[in-house]
Amino acid sequence: MASTGPSDAELLGDRTAPAESFSLFYRRHARAVLAYCARQGLSAHDAADATADVFVAALAGRYRFVPTEDGVATPWLYGIASNVVNGRRRRSARERAAHQELREQPFALTERDIAEYAELRAEVNEALDAIKDLPEPQRSAVIGRHIDGTDYALIAQRDGVSEQVVRQRVSRALAALRARMGGRTDA
Repeated sequence: MASTGPSDAELLGDRTAPAESFSLFYRRHARAVLAYCARQGLSAHDAADATADVFVAALAGRYRFVPTEDGVATPWLYGIASNVVNGRRRRSARERAAHQELREQPFALTERDIAEYAELRAEVNEALDAIKDLPEPQRSAVIGRHIDGTDYALIAQRDGVSEQVVRQRVSRALAALRARMGGRTDA
């Protein structure tokens, strides 16, 4: 493919405007690399992912590119693509083998597993009941902070109160939950 403008080697080696140069390099070669990956038997989705991986590797190694006489990087890109595709195949084969092994292994719960699950389920139900009994502002604050993982500042903004008020509500809610559950909370 005859290209106009800077050579691939010039685009890859550009240190003055590397983002623009690599963008042009990508646009110049993306379709060909995608087609190459698809010809290797990858699904359209996997070929697109592999193409992205190829250009990530090319971006990371652009300053180590050793140009051919004509400065074209196509063989270099196909080498990277070949490595990416082969790596995906190896990973896929390992994953299939692991899934097969898991399917072949019997999975049985012991009486102890079942008892622990029942005990844990009872504690969770007790905690949920205890949370339901909290005053609404405390319930909302403790659910937001410890179940949803929301920052104090966002809860404060949502509730129209200060962050200190939210911290106080959470603290009071946790104290009430500890008292009701006999000190068994981990929060």
